[in-house]
Formats: sequence, structure tokens, C-alpha cells
Amino acid sequence: MYGLYAYPGAKGIDSLHYVELMKYKDDSGQPITRFVETCFGAGNVVATASTYPTRITNELNTDIYRLAKMICTKDYQMDVLQQLLCMEITKEQFQKCKDQLGKTTDNEVYYCACVWFVHLFSFNGRGEQWSEASLNKKLLTDSRLNSLDLYKGIEVKNKDMLDILNEEKKQPELMSKTMYFLDPPYMNNNVKYKENKAAKREFHLELVELLKGIPYVMLCGYDNDVYNKHLCEELGYYKYCMGEKKLSANVVAKNSIRKTNKEYIWTSYPVKGVYLQ
Repeated sequence: MYGLYAYPGAKGIDSLHYVELMKYKDDSGQPITRFVETCFGAGNVVATASTYPTRITNELNTDIYRLAKMICTKDYQMDVLQQLLCMEITKEQFQKCKDQLGKTTDNEVYYCACVWFVHLFSFNGRGEQWSEASLNKKLLTDSRLNSLDLYKGIEVKNKDMLDILNEEKKQPELMSKTMYFLDPPYMNNNVKYKENKAAKREFHLELVELLKGIPYVMLCGYDNDVYNKHLCEELGYYKYCMGEKKLSANVVAKNSIRKTNKEYIWTSYPVKGVYLQ
């Protein structure tokens, strides 16, 4: 399943496997009807989790939030895509779109197309630097056009993920019928997210404390002592290795080898079947 763009941390085509390992019935055998994701990222997972009747995602970055909201609204998603496809894939167009970001506009469709463009055609999808290694237009058209239907009807929020979880815990009845997918910036990955508090140890300590009492959770990350101690040892979580994942979404130089690291999931329930990729 392709997301809206590629970046380090996006689950990409692996998203189907993560979704397969989620919980679909509660402990009494009744269907889990609600899916809540705390970090939209590139949208891979929430789009793939389409069997849940209700899907809610969250994105802290305001520009990506605006794009996600438009893509998840059936009346606007094709307008944004068509606007995007009209743009010539050049470094000049990249800079033109980048210059639009943060400005006041009365054309939300064009603004969101600019957001989409700079993340599609930037190094590692971060929207900062033009990349010659970006997706070609045919792949862009084929993959995005065929998957847009999966985004329809998703509710998109723009809040701190800890605030989302605090709000959820005030609704225990809803919480009992919800699958929570958490894929925050990984701890021990501060090079990529040095300005993001969600990569700090203190944030993750607060996060695991909030998970107490939430019944159905899948949390992604690199191996770390915070999750192992507070989730596995104290809360009885299960830990599974999902295999080696690339640290970069783009090849830096011709014939270069991208570095990898092992990713894990911590789940509040036992996973059945094959999980190691």
C-alpha cells in the first residue's frame, strides 16, 4: 500500500502486514469497530486499515494535516490530485510550491497540492530539499489514483498524540471497541528528529504511562529499555521483531547501500502467525 509520499518511518508496502497483525475482536469475541492512529505520517496504515468501520488519524504537522484532511474528504481529493498532476516535475516547481507553504491562501486545493508536491519530490519526503531520486509521474499517477478511495471517510485531527490518548481515556466505552496504532518518531533516533520532543526519552516515558488501561494497542519502535521495562515487564505486553527496515526513503548515491535497523512492535495482545519479515 503506497502512502501519499515516501519518507523514513512510513510503513509503505509493509503496512498490510502491520494491519494483518492488529486486533479485530475484543476479549469477548465482539468486533472492534474503531481504529485510532496517533501519527498519520504518509497515510499508509490508516488507509490500509479500511476494514474498521470508523477510522481516526492524527497529524501534528499543520501542512500535512491540511493535506490529509482534503485527501480524506471525497469532495476534494480528486481536485487536489488533478492540481498536483498539472504541475511539472522540476526543481523550479518544487521551489515555487515550497514558497507557498506557511502563507495565507483562499485556495486550499492549490495549497494542499503544493504540500503534496514538496513531500513527494524532496529527499526522504521531508519537504526540505529537492531530490532527483523522487518518484516519476507514472508511478505517482498509478499508485495514488488507485488508492485514494481508501482514504474516504477518515476523520483527521491536528493534536499532540498524548492529548489524543488522554481524550480517548475519558471515553472507556469507546476505548473498549478501539484498536490503537502508535507509530511516533522513534526513541534512539534523534538524528532524524532532533527538534521533535516525541523523539526524546521523557516523551516515551509519558507515553507508556498513558497506555495503562488501554486494552488494544500496537506500538512501533526500535528496541529500547523504556518499552521493554514499562510495557513488557510491567504491563505484560508482547514484543515482536518486524525485521530490518531501511533508514532512508531515497538512495543517496548510485549503487549505495541504505542503512537498516531492526523494527519492533509491542502489542497488548499476543500475535498469531508469522510476524518476522
